[in-house]
Amino acid sequence: MENKSENIVNEKVGLIPVDQISRDPKQPRKTFDQQKLEELAATIKTNGMIQRMLLRPNPSGGYFIVCGERRHKAAIIIGLTEVPAEVRDIPDHLVREHQIMENLMREDVHPMEQAQGFLQMIQESQMNPDEIALRLGKTVYSIRRYLKLNDLTPNWQKFFLRNGISVSDALQLCSLPTEAQRDIYRTIVSKEAEKDDNISISISSSLLNKYKGDLINACFNIEDPALDPKKGSCIGCTFNSATSSLFPSEEKRPFCRNTVCFKNKVEIHLNIELEKAKADPNVVLVFSTYSTPDVVKKLKEEGHEVLKLGYGDDCYRVNAPEKPIWNVFIEARRSSKKAEKSLKIEFNKQLKQFDLENAKFEKSIKTALVKRAYVVCSNNDNDTGKYIFITLPEKNKKKTSKDVKAAISKGTASINDIDNQITNVLDREKSAKDRDKEKVHRRIIEAIKEDKNINILPKKENQFDSILLNFLLIEHLGWRFEKLEKIIKIPGLRSPKDINQFRTSLKLLSKQQISYIIKYIIMDKYQSHFSNTKGGFAIRLLAEGLGTIPIIDFENDQKSIAANRQLNVNKAVAILKENKAELIKNNKQNISKAVTAKIKKASAEKAKTATDQKRA
Repeated sequence: MENKSENIVNEKVGLIPVDQISRDPKQPRKTFDQQKLEELAATIKTNGMIQRMLLRPNPSGGYFIVCGERRHKAAIIIGLTEVPAEVRDIPDHLVREHQIMENLMREDVHPMEQAQGFLQMIQESQMNPDEIALRLGKTVYSIRRYLKLNDLTPNWQKFFLRNGISVSDALQLCSLPTEAQRDIYRTIVSKEAEKDDNISISISSSLLNKYKGDLINACFNIEDPALDPKKGSCIGCTFNSATSSLFPSEEKRPFCRNTVCFKNKVEIHLNIELEKAKADPNVVLVFSTYSTPDVVKKLKEEGHEVLKLGYGDDCYRVNAPEKPIWNVFIEARRSSKKAEKSLKIEFNKQLKQFDLENAKFEKSIKTALVKRAYVVCSNNDNDTGKYIFITLPEKNKKKTSKDVKAAISKGTASINDIDNQITNVLDREKSAKDRDKEKVHRRIIEAIKEDKNINILPKKENQFDSILLNFLLIEHLGWRFEKLEKIIKIPGLRSPKDINQFRTSLKLLSKQQISYIIKYIIMDKYQSHFSNTKGGFAIRLLAEGLGTIPIIDFENDQKSIAANRQLNVNKAVAILKENKAELIKNNKQNISKAVTAKIKKASAEKAKTATDQKRA
C-alpha cells in the first residue's frame, strides 16, 4: 500500500463557490435525513461552518465532494454562495476511504451504505477485509458480516435502505439464493409497502426456513455420498453455508442453500428407511402430527399399524441414557476451580451412573417395555425419518399388530390377541370406507372445476338451484339461526343427524319461511348502512315490502323540519350580507379620508419647502 502523503498533491485551502461543488457519483452514502439537514443549516447560519469541507478537482470542471456533503446541502438551504474548503488531488482509493471513514463517524450510518462502501474499497483499493478492519478500527467479523449484505437483491437493498426490514432479517435474507430472495419479496412486500416509507415488515423464521435445509437436524447422513450419487456428500458442498461462509469457523448452524437438492435427499432417505422399518418386526411405526397425514392413511390402508406419538395418545417418547463425553464435560465446567483430579473423579461417577441406566434401558428393550420406533412424520419435521424409542401407556400396553402377526406365525398367540387383531382389521376397514367417500368427493370437485358449464350462464335453472339458495341462506345465518329456530320449526337445519336429513330439511323450507329469513338477514347486516349505499337501498326495499312502515309520513315530517331550517338559513345569510355591505361602505369612506389626508399633508410639505427656498 502506498503512503498517503505520496498520493496527495496540489493542496489548496480557501473559500470555494457553492455552485462549483458537486457530489461524488461514487459516494457510498445515498440517504439524508431532511430534518437533521435543516438543524445543521440552522447551526451553520448561527455559528458559521467551523469545519472545512474536503474537495478534489472534477476533471470536467469544478470540484467533487470527498467529505462534507451534509455541510454542502446545509449551505444550499441557507443560501450561502461560498464555503470554506480544502482542495486536494486525491486518488480514487483514498477518496473512498475518506468517505467511508466519514460515514462511519455518523451515528445514523445505514448498514447497507457501509456494506456498499466496504465493497467499493475492496474493488477500487484492492484491500481485503482484514486491511479494511485495521484501517477503520473495526473487527474483521463486522466487516465480513456487512459485506454479505451486498448479496441482497436490488429490490431488497432498496427496501432495506428505507428501513423496511431489520438488520437481522437482512442478514438472514442475504444468505439465501437470488431466486429465494425474489420469491420472498413477491410474497410479503406489497405494492403499498414499496411506495410507503413508513411501512416496515418482519420476516418470520418459518418463512425463511422454507428456503433452507437444516443440516444439523437433517434426517439423512450428510456425509453419505452414496445417498444421491449425482450430488454427493453435503460436507464441502458449495451450497453448505459452513463451506461458503465468509467466517466458517463461526458458523454454528450450517444449512443448505439448495433446497431442491436437500428435499430430494430427504425424500430418498424417507423412502429407503420406511421400507426398512415396515419389514423389521422389531420396529414400530409412529407419527406425531395434529391430523392424520396422507402417508399414515396409506400405511393403514396397506394394513400397517401406525401409532400416534404423544402423551395421552397411543405411545410416548423415552430418551436413551446419554453417555458423558470428557470434552463436553470439561467445557461445561470451564469456570470451575476444582483440580483436574477432582473433575476426573466426578466424570467417572457419571460414567458409572450411565452404565447402570443403560443396562436398565437395554433390559427394557429386551422385555418390550421400550420399543424402537420409526417416525413417519412429525409436527416440526425434526424427527421425521428418524428412529426413536417409545413406550406404551398402561391402558395401551397390548401387543402391536406386528407383535400379534409374529406370535401367530410362531403359534404363541392367545385368543385375546386374535380377537384384538380382528377388531383392528375391522376398524381399519371402516376407516378405509370413510376415505373412499372422501376420494369420490375429491374427484367430484376436480370434475366440476374442469366442466365448462360451471363458467357459463345456464339456459334454465335446475331442480337443485332452489335447494342451494336455501343452503346459502341458512349458512349465512350461522350461529344466529338459533334465534329463528322457534319460528322456522323445521328439524335438522341447524344440527342434522346426517346429510340426508339436512337435504330434506332444506327442501321443506316454504316461501314464507325463506322470506322471513331474507328480511332477518337484510336487517341484521345492513341496518347501520347510510341511505345512499347499496345496504341502505336494501333496507328501503324491505320497508316498502312490509307495507306497514309509514315512509311517506317520515319524509313529510323531515321536509317540514328542512323547510323551517331553510328559513333560518335565509335569515342568517341576509343579515351577513347587510353586514358585508356596511363594511364595504365604511371601507370606502375610510379610504377617501386617508387619500384626502395624504393630499393635505403633501400640499403642506410642498408649501413649507417653497417658503424655505425663498428665505434661503
